[in-house]
Amino acid sequence: MNKVIVIVVALLVFGLGFYTHYVMSENSYQDKIKPYEKQQQKDSATIEALQQNVVALENKQVELEEQAQDKSSNEGMPEEVNATIEGFVEAEYTYTNTQERAENVLPFITAEMVPYFQQGEITSDSKNVVKVQSNLTKQEIGHYFLEDEKCQVTVRAWSTFQVDKQKKNENQVLLDLELVRDDTGRWLVTTQEIATIN
Repeated sequence: MNKVIVIVVALLVFGLGFYTHYVMSENSYQDKIKPYEKQQQKDSATIEALQQNVVALENKQVELEEQAQDKSSNEGMPEEVNATIEGFVEAEYTYTNTQERAENVLPFITAEMVPYFQQGEITSDSKNVVKVQSNLTKQEIGHYFLEDEKCQVTVRAWSTFQVDKQKKNENQVLLDLELVRDDTGRWLVTTQEIATIN
């Protein structure tokens, strides 16, 4: 009987010692990994914040892309800007001689643009006046960017052109225009670049 008690006590002591050692080892392990757990929590918080920033930036990008999206019409463009563009393109491509064209575009251009339309102008007393007929058939405002006192716009224009009684030609061009607002508040074309479309 004493032997059984001794064995039971020995097992209890051994078990208690083993459990104590296990608890101490576990506590020691927990102490060692605490800094890593804290760092992991910090890293998780940083990652979460960065993910929120990424989402916010993606939303901002979508918003900016929608704002800068190409326009296929004059929607959103101030009426006075639209009127200047339409009047200018009409005057530039509907004429019977270069002098008429130069006069017709004057209300829509700045002083810097005047020499552009006086090039090759035929005076009324010139001999052998060549008869031309140019007609604008269609125009579309494409890309435009309006900021403060400046507007950059691309216009696609279709026109027909005939010299004397020769065959009528159909033309399609892209006009890159820059408009500025003058001191009176009028919008005027100050530069243009023309690209022919075949």
